[in-house]
Amino acid sequence: MYDDAGKATATLGGTDGTQMKNVTDGADPMDAVNKRQMDAGDAATAAQTLNSSKSYTDSRFATWNDSFTQYQQQVGRRFAQTDKRISQVGAMGTAMTQMAVNASNGSGPNGRIAIGMGAQGGQGAVSIGYGKRVGDHGSFSLGASFSRGESSAGAGFGFDL
Repeated sequence: MYDDAGKATATLGGTDGTQMKNVTDGADPMDAVNKRQMDAGDAATAAQTLNSSKSYTDSRFATWNDSFTQYQQQVGRRFAQTDKRISQVGAMGTAMTQMAVNASNGSGPNGRIAIGMGAQGGQGAVSIGYGKRVGDHGSFSLGASFSRGESSAGAGFGFDL
């Protein structure tokens, strides 16, 4: 049955190969393995590979998801800040308008001081201004508006035609 005297090689005689049946599981490093052992090894390797890739994918997705959540929160905060600032600017504009309407009606020799208030979107503002007629046909005004850390100022001139 061996091909050489050292018993290093054996060839089975079937023309299409020889199928060996009822082979027990190999136990030692130099034992042959049967199909059941090979299938079990393949299944274990496939399961290990799948678990490893799943863990990698899950960790990468979790990192991406955390980054996206942080980005969403940052964008949300910025929109809220922008909305608040828009409301402050709107309130300041309203306050300036109310002040300017009253400052422009001054006909006294020393001019007129006026105060205006405004509100928009839960934000409030106050403005103060001064208006004075200049001659029979001219006027000028100065004003400033304030709303929780925001401020604006302006001046205006007008002439009757």
